[in-house]
Amino acid sequence: RVYDGDGGLGQVVCAEATSWAIATAKRYGSAVCTTRNHFHVGATGFYSRMAVRENCIAIVMSSHRSMAPTSDAPPNSMADFGFDKDTSIAHAALDSPMSIGVPANSQPPLVFDGSVGFGIREDGDTRHVLKQLGLQAAVVALGGVVAGVYQPETLGTDWEANQGCFISVFDVAKLLPSPSGNGGSPMDPYVAQATGMQPIAGLSRSELPGGDHVRRIAHCEKHGIEIEPLHASTLVGLAQEFGVAVPPALSPAAKL
Repeated sequence: RVYDGDGGLGQVVCAEATSWAIATAKRYGSAVCTTRNHFHVGATGFYSRMAVRENCIAIVMSSHRSMAPTSDAPPNSMADFGFDKDTSIAHAALDSPMSIGVPANSQPPLVFDGSVGFGIREDGDTRHVLKQLGLQAAVVALGGVVAGVYQPETLGTDWEANQGCFISVFDVAKLLPSPSGNGGSPMDPYVAQATGMQPIAGLSRSELPGGDHVRRIAHCEKHGIEIEPLHASTLVGLAQEFGVAVPPALSPAAKL
């Protein structure tokens, strides 16, 4: 299924598309959809976590038009875009976001959520360069090109709504029913064993991607969302400007 964002916020259309993909995957086992013609989608982890909460795996990638128009004339198709031939192929890849979410049960889910742009180092070690270029190019291809950011109907508008997104969802229950119907997850022992290992040098905790998010959410639910003093004073100023009541907890002490 293809969703057209109508030049609006990427978060709106991607949330709707993810909801459809989850419902469809729960029925058929898997689902895939793309979105286009919208602005930035925000953190792709938001959508993978939507699926994880429904015991589904999700792979989400987003990108935008990486090639520039080749002339001053309004572009009509992908043929009207191109790269600068005098620059390295490293510039064909982008710092685009992606997320992969895998649910667990008693343990935190595994959720990678971040940009794949780590800055390609052209230092002669082609092993790392090619791996990184491959990952970045895959996100550009699925989250941008395949999503339709160069389709004629998305070009020539009065706004630069050049973002796309690729969303795929898989129902774990269709892939691997729980042993003996006890509701356990094969991810639980893996996460438990991994987090029982020693932390990476420079870190204080042994956590897989996603564990820190679960811990921070629990902290915020108990203590409130921490806000930096500068942001807190800015919010207070805006509230006063527009005549909005300021919550008692919102102060330069920085908790809302």
